[in-house]
Amino acid sequence: MAEQRDDEWILKAFLELEERLPEGLRAELIDGEIVLVSPPDGTHENVVAKIARQIFSNCADIEVWTTKGLQTPRGRFIPDMVAGPSDFVIGMPSWVVADGFYLVVEVTSSRPEDDREAKRLGYAEAEIPLYLLVDRDRGECVLRAEPENGDYRSSYRVPIGEAVPLPQPFGFALLTDGFLR
Repeated sequence: MAEQRDDEWILKAFLELEERLPEGLRAELIDGEIVLVSPPDGTHENVVAKIARQIFSNCADIEVWTTKGLQTPRGRFIPDMVAGPSDFVIGMPSWVVADGFYLVVEVTSSRPEDDREAKRLGYAEAEIPLYLLVDRDRGECVLRAEPENGDYRSSYRVPIGEAVPLPQPFGFALLTDGFLR
């Protein structure tokens, strides 16, 4: 009998755990580590809501979804928000390959190093065109673009309070003032 590879075993354990989690608790698989995630705090939720509202106001044909499970080469992540074409997720299962989304958003919380490194690389390897990190600890927003060879080739960094220019298909400047109120 052949031994099961470690990553297959971890994925199986992760999927079994995920089915048994109590309401409100989520699990992510990040670089082979199972991470339990509690519900976000109010400031975190406020940032996500402000980003979503601006996308809705400026982009009639783009939708946003919170807590959509994405399969990436580095694991299974639940970003704070993803954006893509209208009706894109209809009929999709809970966990999907990240193809076709325009933007993924993470707002730092209890494990900011995952958002800065492992998730950034996972989203780049999945070739999601844009990754916006709202880094509350550092007081900045970082927009990464042009995924290539497992990382993003370009980044645009501004202090929270300054606008982040979102390229097409968005084509507007994301206002970040009020993110940390």
